[in-house]
Amino acid sequence: MGVRPEYNILVVDDDQNTVDALCRALELESYKARGVTSADQAINMLKHCRCDLIISDLLMPGLDGMALLDEMKRLRIETPVIICTGFGSIPSAVEAINRGAVDYLTKPVNLDQLMLVVKRTLQTSTLEKENRRLKEELRRSEGSREIIGRSRVMEDVMARIAAVAPTDATVLVRGESGTGKELAARAIHRLSHRSEGPLVTVNCAAFTDTLLESELFGHEKGAFTGAYKLSKGRVEMADGGTLFLDEIGDLSMSAQSKLLRLMQERTFERVGGNTSHSVDVRVIGATHRNLEQLIENGLFREDLYYRINVLQINLPPLKERTEDISLLFQEFISEFKLKYNKQHLETEREVLRLIERYDWPGNVRQLRNLAESIVIMNNNGRISPADLPESISGCNNTNDCRSLLDGTHSLAEIERAAIQKTLEYVGGNKSRAAIILGIGLKTLYRRLNEEESADEDDNPADALSD
Repeated sequence: MGVRPEYNILVVDDDQNTVDALCRALELESYKARGVTSADQAINMLKHCRCDLIISDLLMPGLDGMALLDEMKRLRIETPVIICTGFGSIPSAVEAINRGAVDYLTKPVNLDQLMLVVKRTLQTSTLEKENRRLKEELRRSEGSREIIGRSRVMEDVMARIAAVAPTDATVLVRGESGTGKELAARAIHRLSHRSEGPLVTVNCAAFTDTLLESELFGHEKGAFTGAYKLSKGRVEMADGGTLFLDEIGDLSMSAQSKLLRLMQERTFERVGGNTSHSVDVRVIGATHRNLEQLIENGLFREDLYYRINVLQINLPPLKERTEDISLLFQEFISEFKLKYNKQHLETEREVLRLIERYDWPGNVRQLRNLAESIVIMNNNGRISPADLPESISGCNNTNDCRSLLDGTHSLAEIERAAIQKTLEYVGGNKSRAAIILGIGLKTLYRRLNEEESADEDDNPADALSD
């Protein structure tokens, strides 16, 4: 027989005797039970402690069970709630179900029935959590695309990845947000001798300092409030594989110290413990921050910097690899055409020309998000400049670009509009405008002079004044 998981149950009732009785009954069934006498106390506890199930009275002074459900929804706390109510309040209990409770029991509570409902609710909740976890792993797996690029700078990046992957050396991946640092880490892991082992990812910026240390190194039972059982951290999960620490520049000094020990000695201690544990992991770090500046400011350990920066891979921003923009965009469009069942969607060449001119401050992530948005919103079968944001298309409205190509404008008019739009886009920088337009700077000045002459000839008042 398997060992029953240790569940934490919170009892909420304004009657202390009821709280005590239910907690004792739950503990006899090997559950961890705690009780409070108000919804306010329950909400405060939920903000700081892990809870697997709540058993709450419906009618209480102050905040009642209904208000507890509403506040949990507002705080995005997904702990299942069983409501207890008197016979006369069953309609209210049904309303509570509609507002988020998973079940209700009538008072006085039959303990045998309570235990059946508790067991069923916990089993269902555990399965739902596991399903969400598996779906997230599947989503991440499906999203772990290959690195795409034919530019010289990306060929150099891929060559460097291929060179460092077979080693066990620590790697630091640097680049702006959205340049694909996690993709680089996945490529390194996939090409290494650890590819059969786990690749465990931790976003260091996503946790508070205390939670991050527990997430990385695990914790012992009783290490802090709510730590009712031993929990293994991501470091142990990565044993035999690769640990990818994204946004490593956001680590607290305490976490940096523990990470340094892990990298030097391959050992660590769980939070609240004093026993050393050994692991075999390769560490890959990533950051968009200036670590050297953080060192000067006393926010990053210099010894950790040299330990993590054994091999470095620098990912260029998208604006420095313009040859790859169309290639990436078409790859993303193909991906989302399949996902959203719009396989017959075609892309006009003008769209590719326009996206290649844009600077992409959000890098590859921004380009991918745009591609998904375009596919979702498009219902006419063709992706045209009208589908692009004004900041990319350079048009004041969705009809501006098309109206120039409606067959009623001369080549000179189209050329004049193109020059003006390009100059607006580059803030009047004529040298840059000439490069984008594919003409020499002298040619641009000549066209501008011709345009001014044409404007003068078209103005009768100016002609008479001459």
